[in-house]
Amino acid sequence: MSEQKIVITPSAYAYPLLIKQLLHTPITQSPRQEIVYRDVKRLTYADLRDRISRLGSALVKIGVRPGDTVGVLDWDSNRFLEAFFANPMMGVVLQTVTVRLSPEQVAYTIDHAGSSTPLVNDEFVDLVHSILPKLPEVRQLVAISDSKAPATGCRRIRGASGRRVAGFSLSRLRRNRPGDDVQSGTWLSACRSTRRRLRDRRIAQ
Repeated sequence: MSEQKIVITPSAYAYPLLIKQLLHTPITQSPRQEIVYRDVKRLTYADLRDRISRLGSALVKIGVRPGDTVGVLDWDSNRFLEAFFANPMMGVVLQTVTVRLSPEQVAYTIDHAGSSTPLVNDEFVDLVHSILPKLPEVRQLVAISDSKAPATGCRRIRGASGRRVAGFSLSRLRRNRPGDDVQSGTWLSACRSTRRRLRDRRIAQ
């Protein structure tokens, strides 16, 4: 889908009610307030803003453009929260995939939405691999995980009509900084498809 600019009408409200505006109040008034994801992750609103920007940057680097659709197959994690902001803020359609559906239904919803780049919790990697032949619009898969090493495997991935699909494992977009815990960077490095093989490539910010 090509990028389309929306013309602002003269009567439009000067402060548009966009999803990014929801971040202004907590970042301004409570930037150090913690967000807690189970016993796995703690981050502040300032951290959240940084990670949203990094996720958007990483998606751009792997070819996601305004107008594309990005699906998310994940539990209610901090990554889901980051995707909820990053995708619409970069002009991308966010598709939330219900992982409790049957494989056939999951395939139908992803295909119907036209998702080109699903973000997939590594618990659902096998599920997505099994339905790839039914997903002609999917160009690449991005594995996300609570662990440092997502269970994906850098392997050749075949989609509909035998086409090759690029596979990414995003677990650390940034280098660890002083005070970072082992899972501070979620979105990581990967296997990009080439004509001859999948080769590892570091996505760095």
